[in-house]
Amino acid sequence: MKIIGMNEFKFYDGYTEQNETRHEIYVTEDRKNYIISLNTLNSDCPSGYTSASEGEIEINETKKFPPIEYRFIKKDNEYPSVKTPYLYNVEDIFGITENGDEYYPAGFHYVNKDYFKRSSRQNSGKRKVWIFKGGSTLGKTFLSDKIDLEKYETDMSDTLPDLLWQDIIVIGNKYKFSKKEIIAKIPDINDTEVIYVKFSKD
Repeated sequence: MKIIGMNEFKFYDGYTEQNETRHEIYVTEDRKNYIISLNTLNSDCPSGYTSASEGEIEINETKKFPPIEYRFIKKDNEYPSVKTPYLYNVEDIFGITENGDEYYPAGFHYVNKDYFKRSSRQNSGKRKVWIFKGGSTLGKTFLSDKIDLEKYETDMSDTLPDLLWQDIIVIGNKYKFSKKEIIAKIPDINDTEVIYVKFSKD
């Protein structure tokens, strides 16, 4: 396989109660495109005595890559087949570890960014939260249903939950919540970029 590049994504982890990072590695092989997704799962150990973590890797074929922020820069760019069973590590470039044992797993995923160069397509490096706001029947819910991100709609209840950890927050018109109230519920707000999307007929 040939490594093309990488993107990284921030998300809120309810277990660690902070923003974490997952990665996508983009590779090609036999004229096909693949996305290798890498993540670290945080939870309790099987006995419930202490915290535990586990590296997760998933490989999926795709027709087209998204815009790539980090380009692969290593010259020697041919590696084992993406279809190799148990492709858990690619040299020291990326992979997952299986530290600990079955009772106290302490694995994680890793990406060596020394092999990647950031392109002109840069973002803030923060987790993004989109707030949809506007009149009724303008497509806020319809559009959010089409996006593969976690969402919360304020019309679900007349009170807000303690935390709004979702990626998309749809402010409905059934109950009146201000932007200030919404922002106060978003965890790790200093490490979060809030993007307002206003729906209108104009």
